[in-house]
Order: sequence, then structure tokens, then C-alpha cells
Amino acid sequence: MAANEFNWMQPIATLSATIVGGLLTHCFTTFRENRKQIDDRFAAYDRALAVLFDMHNSLESYRQDCVAAYKDRYDGWLSAPVSPTRNWGRFRFHNALVFLLETKKANIFPELLLIETNFDALSSLIQRRDDLLLREAHPKLAPLLGKADGATQFEIEQTLGADVTNQLKIMWRGISKLLDEQIAGIGKAVEDVRDAAALTHPGRPTIKPILFKDGVPT
Repeated sequence: MAANEFNWMQPIATLSATIVGGLLTHCFTTFRENRKQIDDRFAAYDRALAVLFDMHNSLESYRQDCVAAYKDRYDGWLSAPVSPTRNWGRFRFHNALVFLLETKKANIFPELLLIETNFDALSSLIQRRDDLLLREAHPKLAPLLGKADGATQFEIEQTLGADVTNQLKIMWRGISKLLDEQIAGIGKAVEDVRDAAALTHPGRPTIKPILFKDGVPT
């Protein structure tokens, strides 16, 4: 080949190498982004399970400490103690599991949002009862504590007044009913989240939070 003859192969080879390099870079970047998305989504399952774990055990602890022994007592609305937990916190699932809306497990995301809302409502009801007991009921009943033969139910309700008595009774019925429903709903959600993880990330084990029932880990 003459020295001044143009070599067409060189620019073609350079262009080919550039294209191949770009494609490889794109493929690697896409793979890395997909891998990160997969890992992020799986981590979202673990975070959701951790939140459900904390919700369940805080409610189960309250049930054992403040409700179980008083649920069937006629005076449970008044005699059940206030919660030792003064700050229930606000548990949030955020939107990390919103991708489930595009899967066969689309019902799980709204299910978790409903649990979140119900937990806030229940914890608020518990705190309102605690505040009413500490702020009004206990101070009003203090004079009756010195009675040698104790106070009758009529005397207690008369001392509290109809408004406070009715509020405490309504709150107590609501707490007793909603507490069992919420704990059962959280237990179901734990299984639903695990099933969804097995569907979208087969072969990868999720965390196994310890759920307590009657004070015993399950």
C-alpha cells in the first residue's frame, strides 16, 4: 500500500471500538442501576417488616400490661392502668413499597397504609384515655380512697360525673376491640409482606422479626 494511500480500516476500527465501549458502559451502568433497584426494593421489605414488628410488640405489650387482666371486669374502664408508654411514636412505611402496585401483590401497599392509620388512631385513643384518667378521674376520686368500706359504683360514677364516666367507658370499649383487631391485622400483614418478597425476589430471605403473643416470642 502506498504511503499516502488512506487507510479506511483504521477509522472504522476506531469507530467500532468506540461504539462497543459505549455499549458495554451502558450495559454495565444499566446492570448496576437494576441491581441497586432490586437491592433497594428488597431492603424496603425488611424495613416494612421492622416497622410491623415494632407496631405489633408495642401493642402486644400494652395488651398484656394494661388490658388482658381487666378486659372482662365490669370496672375495667376505670381500673385498667394507664400505659407505661407515654410516647407511642409515629411508625411510617413511607413509599418504598409503592412498586408493589405494579405486581400481583398490589393490595399490600394500601393494606400497610391502613395499618399505619389505624395504629395512629388507636395509640391516640389510648393516650386520650390516659390523659383523662390522670387529669380528671384520679383527682376527682381521691377523696373516696379514704372510705373504710370502699366506694360503690354509684358513688364513683356520681363523683366522676356523667360526661367523664361515659367518655371513659366508650374509650375502653373502643380500645379493647381495636387492639385485638389491629394486632391480628399486623400479623397478617407480616405474612403478606413475606409472600410478596418471595414473589418478587425468590430465594432471598427476609428478616424474621420476633413477634410476641401473650408475652412469649413466636
